[in-house]
Amino acid sequence: MKKCSLLIAVLLSCLSSAAMCAQHYSVPIQLDYRLVKAVLFSSLYTDKQHSAKLWQDKQGCSSVILSALQLDGYQGQLRLRNKVHAQVGALFAGQCMTLLKWVGTLETWQQPRLSDDRKTLSLPITHAVAYDQHGQKLAIEKLESVLLQHVQPKLATVNIDLRQQYPELVATLLPYINPTQHGMLQETLDSLVFKDIQVNEQHVTLNLAFDTSVPSSASAHSAPFTQAEQQRWQKLAPYWEKLLTNALTQIAQETHSSALHESLLTVVKKARNTLQQALVAQHTAQQDPVRLFFLTSWQQLAPKLIAVTADIDNDQQRLRYLSFIAALDIVYQLVEQNIPLGMEISSDGLRRLGRLLVDSAS
Repeated sequence: MKKCSLLIAVLLSCLSSAAMCAQHYSVPIQLDYRLVKAVLFSSLYTDKQHSAKLWQDKQGCSSVILSALQLDGYQGQLRLRNKVHAQVGALFAGQCMTLLKWVGTLETWQQPRLSDDRKTLSLPITHAVAYDQHGQKLAIEKLESVLLQHVQPKLATVNIDLRQQYPELVATLLPYINPTQHGMLQETLDSLVFKDIQVNEQHVTLNLAFDTSVPSSASAHSAPFTQAEQQRWQKLAPYWEKLLTNALTQIAQETHSSALHESLLTVVKKARNTLQQALVAQHTAQQDPVRLFFLTSWQQLAPKLIAVTADIDNDQQRLRYLSFIAALDIVYQLVEQNIPLGMEISSDGLRRLGRLLVDSAS
């Protein structure tokens, strides 16, 4: 079972520090099939070359192995295609004797379904068919029984459960949250639910609904930097830019993509001018350069980041990147809908953070 903690982690970071009043929000989330596939690889297809030995008899003479997983959306359901390597044998004089070998394809249609409390997403199988390499339906009773009783149930075990890592996440995040907001944090966790699932050819779309406390009025204004503050910031800026550039270089190296590296460095160059503009000038909320920079930059980068994950060799690393992309997609939705964030993506929020960094460096 793969724990979908990334959704919780992002939402927990979206706690506001202003005067609070409880409100309900619903954020659309798209789970790309590459992310679903990465979850399956890390939780079920853990043998060599992304294979999964889903059944073996007590003597070790018979087994069923799935490999070459393909996944897409079909008529409102997830469709999984697996290559099947089946072997039936018997123990004779202490040795396994092979009686039958069969290679074919197993297709399963799986309908995403919410639990009663709407906090767990499961993938029960609604239809399954196995056929050989010539497209003929499987007609071997023994293998049909094994697929039905042992293989198909394991394919249906992958869940997205929001509750599994609550204690760990709370312990991690509490040191960074104002003590007066700890109760609000738990209330936000308790309110998280999925709803309105839809499946299409590219992804699973669902809404993540939650109740949280948000500012009853606009966030406190932070004045533009004074000339003295600008001078102090200019001394710190190269250090932070170098840290960011090094981090982006590491991403490009791990994804083996020089093109992505160039795209990320272009974003850094644009950020330099945008952030400088935001620090020293006042803007309306809709024309805020920090907000617009985040939205346009993510629109450009997200497809490129998703594309290069296919070149990452390590399964856990690929899952980490896809989870990061999914998390930032949620942040994008929150910012676009003007849902308040604890780490405010605005010129006011940037100036508050800049003053904090300048003061801490003094």
